[in-house]
Amino acid sequence: MYLSFLVFFNFKIKSKMKIRRYKKVHKHLGFFVNNFGFRQPYQLLIDGTFCYAALNNKINIADNIPRYLQAEIKLLTTQCAIIEMENLGSKLNGALLILKKYVVHKCGHEGKPIPGSKCLLSMLKNRNESHYIIATQDRDLQSKIRLKPGVPLLYLHVKTPVLEQPSAASVKAATNKLSALCKSEIEALQELKDKNGLTNEEKPKRKKKKGPNPLSCKKKKRSNVQSNVVKRERQIEAEKVKRKRIRISKHQNLQVQAKPKLFDYILIALAEFVGTATLLFLSCTGATLGIQGAISGMHMSFNAGLAVTAAIQMVGHISGAHINPVVTLSAFILNEISTIQVPIYIVSQILGSLAGCAFQVIVTPRIYIDNGGESPAGFVARHLTRTSPTGALGVEILLSIILVFSVCSSWDHRNSDKQDSVPLKIGIVVVIANLAAGAYTGASMNPVRSLGPAVWTNDYSSHWVYWAGPTIGSLIATYFYKYIVLRKN
Repeated sequence: MYLSFLVFFNFKIKSKMKIRRYKKVHKHLGFFVNNFGFRQPYQLLIDGTFCYAALNNKINIADNIPRYLQAEIKLLTTQCAIIEMENLGSKLNGALLILKKYVVHKCGHEGKPIPGSKCLLSMLKNRNESHYIIATQDRDLQSKIRLKPGVPLLYLHVKTPVLEQPSAASVKAATNKLSALCKSEIEALQELKDKNGLTNEEKPKRKKKKGPNPLSCKKKKRSNVQSNVVKRERQIEAEKVKRKRIRISKHQNLQVQAKPKLFDYILIALAEFVGTATLLFLSCTGATLGIQGAISGMHMSFNAGLAVTAAIQMVGHISGAHINPVVTLSAFILNEISTIQVPIYIVSQILGSLAGCAFQVIVTPRIYIDNGGESPAGFVARHLTRTSPTGALGVEILLSIILVFSVCSSWDHRNSDKQDSVPLKIGIVVVIANLAAGAYTGASMNPVRSLGPAVWTNDYSSHWVYWAGPTIGSLIATYFYKYIVLRKN
């Protein structure tokens, strides 16, 4: 965005500069056309210094000069200028080749060549009757040309051709020519001016307003009562302007409304119970080894993530679909839920975990549940055989930080207009976490996700990792979001 603005701004400046340059050229040429009888095609008399400068700056004289003057040009040089370039040596061969392309004008020095600058001056004679435009870089020659009236001077300023404004001698000659007009010519000019409306008529004077200017008059003093009322009204208006409307996400409706009633608490508990039971049943059933044949890590990862998406979509509009004690802890720290709601959420999640896993145990033959010592939730490792408990704790902390930080961002009022895709977003976070670290710890990130399988298989080895890791990760992510990300809000 910023780069495109700079390009556009640079283009506008360059186009304005070109327009100004062309206007100046038109004005200067018009002076010589009107006062000294110059006509197209203009005769441009060029010397070797001009060709040398054009070659060094890579300027094509035949193309650029006519475009700059916006007129037809006849390029001329003299035999003396060519001979001078030949005598200066091989270093100027490029400029010499350019100079030889132009028409050689008779200068009257055939057989007795003179320096190029003197040759060009002799071509001008006294009043430049042949109407030449001189193109040269020779400073000495330029100063001499400025003393002659009616001689346009062209030179190169780096890569830009410049037609110099009429010299003082040219301006003086033009004014003398106008002052030499006879009386009949002056009268004819005056008639033409009157006819075309160019006479300087005096503009009618504007009438002054009568009476004092109302803006300069002093205002009437108000009584103290009136002034206090006005001040109070202005303060109220200023406060209205300063107030900002903060949008609140859907899951905060219970807090914004009146104090929740008993039925609201029952509804929250039921929603968390159903959501957690759904999560456990879907994730455990999809990861049960044997009954579905060989199960890949990608299969289990997507099963876990989509199970979370389904649970959030089912009960997210009722309770916020925490379905995880560490998410409830984060919501409490960020004041998303009240103190009395914390035990309701956590107890409902524990019961939902036991119920969802129990239903999976009921519908699955025992041989598949005890298959090879694997738990019903095959993707939450029963034994940490691939990493130490300390390493597993670190993995669970990092994964929980990512998950809880994502949940906190969905609660942020700045994302209040992006609530429709929250279930899918959280589900994708769970999928990525499982793909990355499922082989290390099972990527639980949820104590009750590990509690159900542990209870129904009666195996609690290293079970503390799945409570300590997510809790620590949740505290780190939540306090960082509260005191760093939401500091200004």
